[in-house]
Amino acid sequence: MATSLLGGPSPPPLLSSPLKTKTRPPAAASISFSPPIQLQHPKLCCSLPLSNSLYLPSRKLLAVFAFVDKETVITEDINHVSKEIDEFELKKKQAKPCELYVCNLPRSSDIADLVEMFKPFGSVISVEVSRNPETGVSRGCGYITMGSIDSARNAVSALDGSDVGGREMRVRYSVEISSGRRNPETLNSAPTKHLFYESPHKLYVGNLPWSTKPDELRNLFNQFGIVVSARVLSDRKGGNNRTYAFLSFLSVAERDAALSMNGTEFYDRMLVVKRGVEKRPSSF
Repeated sequence: MATSLLGGPSPPPLLSSPLKTKTRPPAAASISFSPPIQLQHPKLCCSLPLSNSLYLPSRKLLAVFAFVDKETVITEDINHVSKEIDEFELKKKQAKPCELYVCNLPRSSDIADLVEMFKPFGSVISVEVSRNPETGVSRGCGYITMGSIDSARNAVSALDGSDVGGREMRVRYSVEISSGRRNPETLNSAPTKHLFYESPHKLYVGNLPWSTKPDELRNLFNQFGIVVSARVLSDRKGGNNRTYAFLSFLSVAERDAALSMNGTEFYDRMLVVKRGVEKRPSSF
């Protein structure tokens, strides 16, 4: 036995031919990862859930990366919110009442006829027929207020140019709503209103505040039926400043139901409501 320089036994000499060793695939080692590894980057999100065992070297690991541009997401959110706001404003605008001007009507057409023609297209808030204040003869035109722009648009589309009593009825917006053609605040070619309210089913409403507007009375009395007209008058003769109104309803039943408003409070005043017939003025 040979002795090494350090005094210990020398290792055996190398064989002339190397030993043939049989290679084995490495045994799978069980390793647990909790929680799964997640990588984050301002523009890269990656989640790699790992299995409980390591894969053999011969297997290929497929990882799917999802690239998320946060700036794009924020922009999309802003656009979505902006779209919702625009839709809300559009619906709000469309819900406002819209007045239509109707002309070339037969002289025999009255308020009830116009209500029947227009109510299939939406809520009819009010109807006014223009008459000669001297003779009471219809001018063959009038105004219809629909509950929304959509209902008014549908009425114009369906009724404009239709035959009514052998006449071609014309229906248009009393205020031009197309900003490309005219200022929305400017009235179209419809004539100035000179109306004599023909409905005989009228109420007198007295003890009103001097600042009372017709629309306020319409809103107050619409619960009883269709207010076809609301006219507010002021009398300053004899040093007595008083404001009163005449409301015209479509039927006797609606007018009589509105009598229940007598004695109710309106802007700190007790209303006086009774049946009334307005004297026909000589001119407007």
